[in-house]
Amino acid sequence: MARSGPRRVALVTGASSGIGRAAALGLSRAGYALALVARSADRLEALAGTLEAQGGRARSFPLDLNDEAATQALGGAVEGTLGPVDLLVNCAGHGLAGPLELVGRGDLRSQFEVNCIAALALSGAVAARMRERGGGRIIQISSPAAITDGPFFGAYGASKAALERATDALRVELGPWGIDVVLVLPGFTDNGRLEVPMEPLYRRAPPELALYRRATDAMRASIAASFRAKARPAEEIARTIVHAATTPRPRSRYITPRGAWLAARLWPWIPSRLTDRFWRRTLLELR
Repeated sequence: MARSGPRRVALVTGASSGIGRAAALGLSRAGYALALVARSADRLEALAGTLEAQGGRARSFPLDLNDEAATQALGGAVEGTLGPVDLLVNCAGHGLAGPLELVGRGDLRSQFEVNCIAALALSGAVAARMRERGGGRIIQISSPAAITDGPFFGAYGASKAALERATDALRVELGPWGIDVVLVLPGFTDNGRLEVPMEPLYRRAPPELALYRRATDAMRASIAASFRAKARPAEEIARTIVHAATTPRPRSRYITPRGAWLAARLWPWIPSRLTDRFWRRTLLELR
């Protein structure tokens, strides 16, 4: 549980845009002082100014979560500026799609570093101080891709699945000290832009991509159509995050919106032979 007081402190990564920005705005309205983390210093400063103008308190901490030393020092920097961290919300994420055989080791490593390793490292960095103060809360942003399977999103889904399994362990390990650890799985979210995460692969264009091109083009079109039809405002996802942050007894996992909840809950019960057949018919037979 987070401590009571006039200004509890929330550290939000990925705060410069999308879900992270919306979560920061919502948490500020809920009475938190905000430590804003992302790579873009200009966007963070603009958001901090907005929060301060609304009567809140906020400070920006621009950094790359791939920087291990800076990540480890972040908790102390926030505490020295705003006070000890009561709430950590790991919104920073990186999407990458494409045939797994064409995903380079560096891209794969970066996918896991941002989506899983950095989130866990930051969780560990704040957990020690939370334990000393008698509690706190950590919220990890995952994805239904951690539960469902399918072609071309193996790297992304694997990084989020790794985050989920580690978070499940962290929740049990930290629970005795009053530290709640929560997962939030948002479906399609309107971040103000649509960039299908195959773009890096398309720009690099390895020769083998031609073997998959019709299938990957179909997947890109499907994602774009789903985004236009189903994407929810980031503010809607942020409301779930604020609820998870402020409710006295949070659930271990929130899946939002309802369509994503149904897909995530039903998919594991479908036999692999049926899901494989579905993907072959809809995508892979196009090659």
